[in-house]
Parts: sequence; structure tokens; C-alpha cells
Amino acid sequence: VAVTKIAPTCAVKKLTAETDFTATDGTGKILSGKVDCVTLERGSLSVGANYGECLSEVSGIYGVYGFGNKIAYAADGGIFVVNDASHDKLFAADFADKPYIFVACGENATAYLFADEKLYVSGSGDMLADLAGRVITDAAVCGGRLFCAIGRGLFYADVGSRCFGYAENGDGGKINFSSDIQALCACGDKLYVFAGEVYVVETSFDHEYFTVKRVAAAFRKVNYAAMLNNKIYCFTSGGLYALDKPSVKLKPTLGNPAETVCRPCAFDGKLYFCDCDGTYAYDPESGAEEVSSMSFTTLASDGKNLYACDGTHVFRRDNTALAPDWQSKAVDFGIAGRKHLRKLSVKGVGSISVTVYGGGREFTLQLDDADGTTVDAPCYIDGNSFVVYAKFGDDSRVDKIKLVGVSYQKEVNV
Repeated sequence: VAVTKIAPTCAVKKLTAETDFTATDGTGKILSGKVDCVTLERGSLSVGANYGECLSEVSGIYGVYGFGNKIAYAADGGIFVVNDASHDKLFAADFADKPYIFVACGENATAYLFADEKLYVSGSGDMLADLAGRVITDAAVCGGRLFCAIGRGLFYADVGSRCFGYAENGDGGKINFSSDIQALCACGDKLYVFAGEVYVVETSFDHEYFTVKRVAAAFRKVNYAAMLNNKIYCFTSGGLYALDKPSVKLKPTLGNPAETVCRPCAFDGKLYFCDCDGTYAYDPESGAEEVSSMSFTTLASDGKNLYACDGTHVFRRDNTALAPDWQSKAVDFGIAGRKHLRKLSVKGVGSISVTVYGGGREFTLQLDDADGTTVDAPCYIDGNSFVVYAKFGDDSRVDKIKLVGVSYQKEVNV
């Protein structure tokens, strides 16, 4: 079975292998009891047939970003926006092994690029400011203005303006904080600033001045902050927290928010994030579920789909996709040596196809209208380890998979 490079997925918690493997000495004498309930580790349920690699005609993609209801990507030569019939260049730039920050204001199709210690604006590609070696911690668009954090300073300018606050001229300016700014997060017309303590910056009705209010006292280090359903979530060095309950650590069932490796992305009512081991979707009601065993460099959404970039390719998840599938890792059931399968049992509902691979052979059990009862089928495959692959139709599920066989401690020559 061809396996794509990544598979955004949802965890299938009930899919287990309840093995009846019994080790014998080749004459039928039992050497050990059966091994029960061996979980098929970190399998993944893909979101469907409409998911897969996109932008395949472009090589060497460094990152993918939302740009209003479109997607932009950074690749060799610059940053491009994907239109219906073309990929149009927003910026000309060289990203090879160089840090950069891309910020988009989708409402008026304006984008900003912080690269090579300079700030550029889309359209003309003009340089707005020379940052002279200063490091940008984070940047955001909020209330019609571009904000960027440099050290303890929050610099700003009107979106579309050719004057930026770093020079403190024109319509730009600077707000000073008492500690270095760690992260920014826009929520409506409010900008949340994480600088040891948490502040909210609001613009007056006439945009003539700002109000800055502290909303939380000393806060743990924030690596990323993201908004979901008008609520701010903080990915900190100590875990995941909601800003409205800063003393309550949230406990996703999977993933490690303290080791988030890229900016989280809100999509379809969930907050997607990556750690070193995979990608997860956090639901405030049910916790987190694994959606891929691969970690990504960037996540983005155009409102209709979720996109993920691994530093070379871009993949798309369609939230309306159907026909999910699931694949286990190779499992040896805790018994060394060669195993001999004899039976496959499947319990589930709906249209289900289960395939077992091992020793260069495969066996498939197809159920077109499973009713929740267990179905047994002879399955004669020999191998040291096996992989289970299950494919589901609409409104279908698998509750249990059972493999029955024997494992001989030594080979018997006949």
C-alpha cells in the first residue's frame, strides 16, 4: 500500500489487536500464555480521499501561510500567493537557511515580510525599514495597524503605510514595555502582548491614541499565543493555558504543547499544533487527538482547508473529505521470531475493509454492511511482524481487530 509522506489524521482509540498468540516448541507444547490487548501503536486515521500533497509543481517550499481566503508560500525566489490560474509573486527574496517572518492582512491584500534585517511591504516590494540587526520576536496585524516586537519595544504603523514606527516618523510609533516581548496575538481589535506580564493594547475610536492595560500578572514564558473561538490560548514552557484561567493547566490527551515547534493554527473549531513527534488537533471540549505522526514547520488555513508544510512540500486537509483510513505501525505482539497467523476477527459497523500485511503477503477482509457483531475469517500469513490497514466508508467504524495465530520457538523441519 502506498503511504503518503504525511497523513493528517484523527486517533482511533478503539482500534486494538487482541492477540491469541501462543508460543510452542513445535510439537504443540505450550511455552507461554496468550498475549492480550496489544495496542497497534500510533496508527492514524486520515481525513479522506481529498487530502494529499498540493503545490506539487513547486519544489523547495520553506513555509505556507494564510493570506485572507488564499494561501501564500515561501519558496526559492520569494513569497508567492496562489490564485485561481497563477502563482503571483508578492516578494522577491532568498530564504535559504535564513530566518524570516511573514505577516498578512487579508482584508486589503497587504502583506509584510521581515527578512535580511529589513521590513518589506507587498505590492511595490518597497523596504519600509532597516532593522539594523535587531531581532523581531513576533509580528501581527490588528485594528488596521502592523505591530512588531523588537526587544521591549512594540513598533507600529498603519497597514498600507510606507512609514514604519521604527523610525518614529509619519504615522508610525512605538510603545515601550518593562520586559522583552515574547509573543503577540490579535483578537478582534485588541492586541495581546506577552512580556513577562500580559497586556492588551486597544486603539481609540479615531485611531489617535492607544490604551494599554495589564490583564494578567507575572506569566510563564509564552512561546506562541493563538485565538480560538474568541479565546486566547498560550503555548508556554510549562504547557497549555487559557488566558482567562491562567492558573489552570490544560491537559491535552496527546501532544506536548510545551515543545510546540511552529505557530499553532485555528481551523474548523480546533487548534492545531506540532511538537517534535507529531501534529495534533486540540478541542477545548474533548482534548487533543493526533492528526499526523509527522511534525511540520508551518501550519496555515484559508478558511476552507488546513495546510501543512514540512519544509519541502505542502499538504492540504479538506474538512469535508470522506473515506477515511487507518494504518498501524509494524507490531510483533511482544514475541520474538516468526509468527503464523490463522484467523482475523473484525468487529465494527458499516462499510469496512481490513487488510493485514506480513512476510511479503497480504489478506483483506471486506465487510459491506457490518452490524456490530464479530466476523471471523481464515487468515494464513507468516512473518516476524505485521501491519494492519483499515478503510472506512461513511458513518462506519471499527471497534476491534483480533489476530489469532501461533509462534514457534524453533523451526521444525518437515
